[in-house]
Amino acid sequence: MSIMDSIRNLFKPKPLTKEEYEAKVGLVETKRAQIQLRLARERDKSDPDPLKIDRYEREIVHWGLLLKKLKEQSEKIIYQ
Repeated sequence: MSIMDSIRNLFKPKPLTKEEYEAKVGLVETKRAQIQLRLARERDKSDPDPLKIDRYEREIVHWGLLLKKLKEQSEKIIYQ
């Protein structure tokens, strides 16, 4: 094994346990739900702020993509 391989192995992500994976998915789902609630509340206001609405919509997309990525990785994960 070369020095570069050793260095790469240091930064390679460790496989998650089933509990760690479920905790991460739960956290992401919770964050996404919180932002969706904030977005709904902002839209219900008599004078909604378009900048806040835009920011909340982008955050929902962000958390959704992260959740999708986690679920795709779960298919590849071998639980310890």
